[in-house]
Amino acid sequence: MKKTQKTHSQVQRHFVDTLIQDIQSLLPASSHIKSFAAHYVSSISSRSLLDFSPQEWATFITERYTYFIQHGPKQTPAFSLKKQPSGDHIFEYVCPDAPYLLRTFECLFRELDLRITRMFHPIMHSVWDANKGLHELNKTGPRNGLMSITYIEFEEGDITVDFDELKLQIAYHMAAIHKSAHDSECILTKLDEIKDQISAYDAKLAEPKSEWLQLLDWLKSDNFSFFGYVSFTTNSSAKKSDIVADSSHGLG
Repeated sequence: MKKTQKTHSQVQRHFVDTLIQDIQSLLPASSHIKSFAAHYVSSISSRSLLDFSPQEWATFITERYTYFIQHGPKQTPAFSLKKQPSGDHIFEYVCPDAPYLLRTFECLFRELDLRITRMFHPIMHSVWDANKGLHELNKTGPRNGLMSITYIEFEEGDITVDFDELKLQIAYHMAAIHKSAHDSECILTKLDEIKDQISAYDAKLAEPKSEWLQLLDWLKSDNFSFFGYVSFTTNSSAKKSDIVADSSHGLG
């Protein structure tokens, strides 16, 4: 059984390698686009690769590479939403990779009854020179520099969708995810500050102080997802106490 699985894996690998070579032979002479094609094709299942000819893949990948070169150097989220007369609409984005990025859009589309019919989402590590030109492109690398290069085809369901509103929702979620990922280390640092404050707190608590400290340690050990942080101030008077968020010092 193991020998059969290995042989099948070898056949798939040979098919992908051959297709990559065929596609690269149809691309411009730039080494970067050939590298981009190899990484892109390697992220797609063998079954999906059979959907198009090498020439069709070369045309498709050239379009994706052009979009990546236009927006990648900015290292900020960028997306396009194209409504097609055929009904097979296109959502494409280039964005610094972040946790829950793709899942958020899958949930948004499901909520709006938008049915994803094709999706490619390779992640690549890019390095740009001082002139915003592509210097290096790798399949993996440090998180700082990882780019999500996602292409989605979808069709509408029974719900009528306002595409202008959809663009606003996509922009909102993309900005929120990007800010949350950008501030993630600072948010975790706030947990340490809260822990120090609890340790220094002398008043008697309903629960043992040690349990609060253990909870904070547990939360920080990848047991909870933090998307934002804001501090609150308490304004007390004889009649009531108001809790007000200090939004000027928010994170995420």
